[in-house]
Amino acid sequence: MVAGLAKSWVILVSARDPSAALALVPVVRHLAGLSTVTVHVVAQNPAYEIFQKESLNVVQVQSAPLNHRDDGGAAELLAEAREILDKVQPDVLLAGLSSPGIGIDEALLAHAGDIPSYSIQDPPGYIVPGFDSRARTQFVAGIDFLESEETARCIDIGPPQVERYRALHPEQLAQQWRQAMGCHGTTAVLFGQPLNQEPGYRNSLCAAVSALRDLADPVIDHVVYRAHPKENKVDRANTLAALNDAAGTIVHEDPLALAVEGPLCGCDLVISCYSTISTDLIYLNRVAKDPLGGAVHLLFEADMVRLCAVGGLTKGPWSVQHGFGQGVYEVSQLSVALQTAASLTERRMCWERARALTVPDRDPSSVVVETILSDLSQGYAQ
Repeated sequence: MVAGLAKSWVILVSARDPSAALALVPVVRHLAGLSTVTVHVVAQNPAYEIFQKESLNVVQVQSAPLNHRDDGGAAELLAEAREILDKVQPDVLLAGLSSPGIGIDEALLAHAGDIPSYSIQDPPGYIVPGFDSRARTQFVAGIDFLESEETARCIDIGPPQVERYRALHPEQLAQQWRQAMGCHGTTAVLFGQPLNQEPGYRNSLCAAVSALRDLADPVIDHVVYRAHPKENKVDRANTLAALNDAAGTIVHEDPLALAVEGPLCGCDLVISCYSTISTDLIYLNRVAKDPLGGAVHLLFEADMVRLCAVGGLTKGPWSVQHGFGQGVYEVSQLSVALQTAASLTERRMCWERARALTVPDRDPSSVVVETILSDLSQGYAQ
């Protein structure tokens, strides 16, 4: 506890995406245990469901998240954010920082005005444009992850998922997921993203399963599609049908019954366009007894490259930049990249690099809470 707190501070916490919610759950638990703090949590699905499963008090935001700021529904989202701020009257706003899209986090920041605002970055390096209003203080997963950021203050707390993964057993998670999915051989998982409005998204995934079908070494016994929680039933069904047409074989659908760490630990190949799921793979590798799967990012479609650049990832996803995955920028490179990533040699190299990474000793959520309380006690509100 920080000395000098003389009143009960009201802290408003928001999240719209799963990773942001998972990063914020331990922070909310910490805040909720303090007698000098009243914490209010608002969230959109799927973040709302995560807070509920964690038995935390949360109010569901009624407005839908957006793909772009000029989509229909922006006015309603901004109006609801204004109503939330007027009702809660927070002393502090702590928002998630997710990608891609726009939701309650960005809408609240747009109306924050003089309210001290903070955000937690769950995806390394990805900068969300939102409504052109960012938090004045950002808790980031490494200072180098926000090279182009212009915020007033960045505080490096390290990757939020590290603390959560310390107690996990990747071998048990892998076995549980493989049994549930019926996967007994070499398995590739395509991790979906809420990008169905972009033509290049589904084209990229279809190109990947076509290449997997023709891969001679290693032979891929199972291909699984793991949809993003924000993808609706129609998008999931259409993507799965397109993948099966492209593969000429059966692509299984992961029903999302188990946490995402299951397929990450259980597969031999992690494939996505530019999902930060490959960063989770790195930190799971740190606690794994043996190498986990390799990672491949599909960046040969113009709209996928553009979306990466919009978020500040001009050099590709962080995992690719730091040698933890294969970036595919031409379709002709796809088969070689898949083969390389799935090889035990490549996977072992990534595993060894992950185990050598230095991460902060302190729990990221404690740093977040102590920083905010210290700022409040000192009247910090830049």
